[in-house]
Amino acid sequence: MPDQAVPILDLTPYTDGGADSEARARAATAMDSACRGGSGFVAARLPMASVNEDVVRKAFAAAKELFDQPEDVKLNSMRRLTAETNCGYSPLSVEALDRARGPDCKEAFNVRKVKG
Repeated sequence: MPDQAVPILDLTPYTDGGADSEARARAATAMDSACRGGSGFVAARLPMASVNEDVVRKAFAAAKELFDQPEDVKLNSMRRLTAETNCGYSPLSVEALDRARGPDCKEAFNVRKVKG
């Protein structure tokens, strides 16, 4: 299957207290289109003007390198996702946002900024 572009959505209308309802509606429409189109999306909470495209390109390349590793390497060398931290590697089809629909067809590596 060919690589599919994953859009980066500007969700600042939802995080910026001054955003108007039209801006929020445009963001919601973009999110709906991305989800219905099957590509998913990357949500950006920062103003899009501050997102360096080279950094985004490098981040996607690093993610591809990470997820292209053999499954046994990922399972044996990465910290596993835990409910307590919501950080780490989650193998394909382990998570289920809607348990009635079965497991999500994705794998993930969740990170977050640690306070302190």
